[in-house]
Amino acid sequence: MAVKTGLRDSAMTRFLWTWRSYMASEDAEEGPTMRIYKVFRAAEWAELERAGETAGSLDDQRDGFIHFSTKDQLGGTLAKHFQGEHGLILAAVETEGLHDRDLKWEAAANGKDYPHLYRPLSLDDVVWHHEIPREGVDTMGLGDE
Repeated sequence: MAVKTGLRDSAMTRFLWTWRSYMASEDAEEGPTMRIYKVFRAAEWAELERAGETAGSLDDQRDGFIHFSTKDQLGGTLAKHFQGEHGLILAAVETEGLHDRDLKWEAAANGKDYPHLYRPLSLDDVVWHHEIPREGVDTMGLGDE
């Protein structure tokens, strides 16, 4: 039975369908490998596509590593660092493809461990990417996952 959202065929609906399908899949389980997520502004994503790798955003470059979030941290990351922004790209990366020496789990100011990548991110590292629809950043319901 299909759920009517009033957003049929919209970019937000397609994004949420992909997100929910992924979350319901076995791939979503955390185990020896898991997916971590990077939120890009449109210009940052375009530069990654052009160059094939990136040192991340200006904040990433300032901090000396590329900031990632787990699926449970993503809502908080969007709310804290991207509130009201549009044209964002969500990129998924498998931790299995990253060496332990490059990927470190470190405590943030809130006391939670976040994944930090200490090398440039290659376009080849990205498993999938989707534009987060304009409605999605403010209303997609990832909030406190």
